[in-house]
Amino acid sequence: PDTQGALQADQSERRRYMNAFALLQWRPSENLLFDAGLNTNLLSYRLKTNYNINSADQTGTYHYQPVLSPRLGLSYRHTKFMWSYLSAGHGFSAPSLEETLLPEGNINTDLRPETGWNFDIGNRGQLLEKRMTYDLSIYTILLNDLLVTERLTEDVFTGVNAGKARNSGIELLLKGSLFPT
Repeated sequence: PDTQGALQADQSERRRYMNAFALLQWRPSENLLFDAGLNTNLLSYRLKTNYNINSADQTGTYHYQPVLSPRLGLSYRHTKFMWSYLSAGHGFSAPSLEETLLPEGNINTDLRPETGWNFDIGNRGQLLEKRMTYDLSIYTILLNDLLVTERLTEDVFTGVNAGKARNSGIELLLKGSLFPT
């Protein structure tokens, strides 16, 4: 049977996100498309400690540094049914409430958002009289302040920033139908 333990902490948290995105597209010819975007991300949260048995009151307002995330892209149409593309873009992921919780119930106010750059190049199109659609992409993602779960004991976990990572790969999507569309 499950046994409920003693209350260690009672806190409330209100998060406020603000994302503003702008996108510009320029088509210098019928087959060529450039696009550029900028996303501004703001995140703050207000924490109120109602009860905490083991530590100081963390009541206050906390802010992450604003994150500016640019994106550039280029698409070229070779034929009516085949396009090539490349893009580079920045992104971020803020720590979730669960990731910010420390084992004793406090909030880890030193945890930083994960940020990264994505680079990809690919080709997409239709084959076999439009019965098959494909999208082939080669990508690399460079991550900073990677958010991971650290196991402290068998039953105790917490979120931490783990440094950098590089994820690269190839993706292929194939879709087909028996009849042309």
